[in-house]
Amino acid sequence: QPYGTRVHLCVTNFDSAELEVLLGDITARQHLIDQLVVWQNDTGVHGINIDFEGLPSSRRAELVQFTADLEAAVGEVVLATPAVDWSGAWDYSGLTLYADLFIMGYGYHWGGSSQAGPTDPLYSGTGTVWSGSHSLQWTVDDYLYYGADPDRVILGLPLYGYSYPTASDT
Repeated sequence: QPYGTRVHLCVTNFDSAELEVLLGDITARQHLIDQLVVWQNDTGVHGINIDFEGLPSSRRAELVQFTADLEAAVGEVVLATPAVDWSGAWDYSGLTLYADLFIMGYGYHWGGSSQAGPTDPLYSGTGTVWSGSHSLQWTVDDYLYYGADPDRVILGLPLYGYSYPTASDT
């Protein structure tokens, strides 16, 4: 705080089955919110960051309600959100009513990719090497197309790269 930095505590859960149960149970959601309020008060942080990965699409509406309730209780909420929403689980329009969305703008290519490529390509599509791939531009356009408030979208970029083993220069 002496440096003018806003501090958020981060809650992570990368287990789809656990997220299905948590978000589907209003009592469990409220218990988590109550505990986060205590945690926030004990530490003096400004807000809460939620990093739920593997979000089940069946809990799309419940995540929006959880986010609304959390924002009402703690003030500042930031959600870590995917570069590509493969399952349609994220309601960008509804979520930006209550939280900032921190796009994890990386992981477009990884060790399991069929083709080596950049972790976070700026562009893809016709005329680029990655003609069939997603990119940072595609991701931002996708968020805006599905109604995210641009004033509540943050693009997170990686500070790392990978060296992939390949079979040839192509």
